[in-house]
Parts: sequence; structure tokens; C-alpha cells
Amino acid sequence: LALALLTADLVGVMQSAVAAATDYVQQRTQFGVAVGTFQAVQHLAADAKVLLEGARSSSWYAAWAADELDPVDALLAAQQAKAYASRVGREVVELQTQLLGGIAITWEERAHVRVRRVLLDRVTLGDEFRLEDAIAATLLGEELR
Repeated sequence: LALALLTADLVGVMQSAVAAATDYVQQRTQFGVAVGTFQAVQHLAADAKVLLEGARSSSWYAAWAADELDPVDALLAAQQAKAYASRVGREVVELQTQLLGGIAITWEERAHVRVRRVLLDRVTLGDEFRLEDAIAATLLGEELR
């Protein structure tokens, strides 16, 4: 349950990052047009959204599994969800920082808070590497070192 909750928190932070970045690029103008109309910017925003939606799906499955599956399968689902959300969460907040540009490193924008929150959530109860090792050990019937 704790892994599923951390995954949900990661998804929420990613959602906030994507929303802040897309709102900003729609308002920011360069050469007389919104930055969000540039194809390269749209690709970055689309990449962030795809990563977010994958994490959201994994989070929903982990939450469902906590209620409906046996403990071993529920733990595997939660480990997979947290591992994936940890991996892509860092990518999403990096994309957020790129899309926000220079404003991302100011105190007025909350990008730095999202970055720190993702990094903290990522290591709490195991980062993606530790969780992937645990999944492999469970599936292969080995003890984790």
C-alpha cells in the first residue's frame, strides 16, 4: 500500500509539472508567437504527457491490486508501478525544467519543489533499481541480497 501511495504522489507531482509547463509555453511568446506552437516544444510536452499517462496507469493498477490481488501479486504490481513512476518522474520534471526555461530556476516558479519531491519520492522505500531487483528476485524465486 505504501508503494502504491508513493506512486500516486509521483503521478500527482508529474501532473503538476506537465500542467505548469504547458500553461507556460502557451503564454510565453517568442518572435511574436506562443512558444508552444513550435514543433520541438510540442514534442517535449508530448513526451512528458506520454510518460505521465504510463505512470498513471501503473498507479491505478497498483491501487487496484492492493485491494483485489493476493499479497505477493499486489506487491509485484506496486513495485513495478513505483519503479516506473520513479524512472519517468525524473524525466518529466527534467522536461518541465526545459520547457519552463530560465523561469524554472527562480523562486517564483515551483519547479524546484517538484524536482525535489520527485527525487525524494524516488528513493523512499527503494529507487527503481532496487525495486526492479526485488521484482526479478521474486519472479525468479531467489533471495534478494
